Amino acid sequence: MMNEQEETMIESGSDVTTADNDHICTDADMCTTDQSDEHLIVPETTLPVEPVVTKKKNRTHHIALGIIGAAVLVTGALSAFVYTHASTDKTVQALTMRLPFPAIMVGRSVITYKEFYSEQDSLKKYFASSASAGSPAPTDEQLHTMIVQTLSNKAVVKTLASNYGLSLDQNKVEAFYQNFLQSNAGQAPGDIEQKIKETFGWTIPEFKQHVVEPIVLSTEVSDYIAASDYFQKPLRDEINAAHTRVTTGGEDFEKVGTEVHGRVKIDLKSDLGFVKKSDLPEAWGSKVADLESGKVTDVIDLPQGYAIFKVTDRIKSQEAKGKKADPKAAPTDEQLHLYTITVPKKTLDQVVADYLANVSVKTLIKI
Repeated sequence: MMNEQEETMIESGSDVTTADNDHICTDADMCTTDQSDEHLIVPETTLPVEPVVTKKKNRTHHIALGIIGAAVLVTGALSAFVYTHASTDKTVQALTMRLPFPAIMVGRSVITYKEFYSEQDSLKKYFASSASAGSPAPTDEQLHTMIVQTLSNKAVVKTLASNYGLSLDQNKVEAFYQNFLQSNAGQAPGDIEQKIKETFGWTIPEFKQHVVEPIVLSTEVSDYIAASDYFQKPLRDEINAAHTRVTTGGEDFEKVGTEVHGRVKIDLKSDLGFVKKSDLPEAWGSKVADLESGKVTDVIDLPQGYAIFKVTDRIKSQEAKGKKADPKAAPTDEQLHLYTITVPKKTLDQVVADYLANVSVKTLIKI
């Protein structure tokens, strides 16, 4: 008989078999009589995975390329038509009023056909109204040149403003327009609006856009240039050198003035003749009104330039040179015999001209 421990061992090992060589094998093992201590291992193999082709994605890509290619062809065909036909062609006008075809290239700035037509229409209307008053109208070629020059200058001013960090001040635009209305005193705003419409074909917003805004922006750029050391230092150096020559250097004032005026290319005589004190300009009159004869002013910084003055003689207004004044005559202005050396500041027009001389300007539109 078996004891309890033997019975327990039999029951718990009911899933165990004994091989002939006494090797115990479980259900998970495969045993052989030849290799009792080794298990049969089936190696895992990685089967090649066939790539999935995204046919839909490729088809979409091909369609996109086809659309782009077609668009390029259409654009090329339209461009060829626009640039080989006159701007007066009805089809050219229809295309370019809807699509932003470049008409003028000023450096990197683009002026479109639409902008050209807008300027052209307003000028034609203006000259038509002037012609009715007897003024001659320009030829088509003259008008074309005028428009290209006007639009190019506007483009350059915008570029300069951007380069200098300037932006259009709408408050100044409105102030300018109000001053414009006041300069037409006696006319109601509605009458002025009607006159602008008849003369240029513009509404008031269009008038501000085409006329007022460019003027205000030009003024802002001009003020910047006038105060800029970059633009004005060479001219300031010129007047300072002249001042030194006629003071500490003792050179003849008129001779130096003639030399300097020729160098800075201004048609101005150094000898201004006799000027009444009451006629002296406010900008510099106080600097010379009480100046002693033979003395020279300091350099005067004016909005348009730099100047120095010399007083060589003084007489009463009723006096002629070499004659005494009538003691019974009423007091009158004193007259000063003035000489000047003047150096104008660099202007916006000069800066624009220099800019245009150094960039490519291409007129693509055909007249």
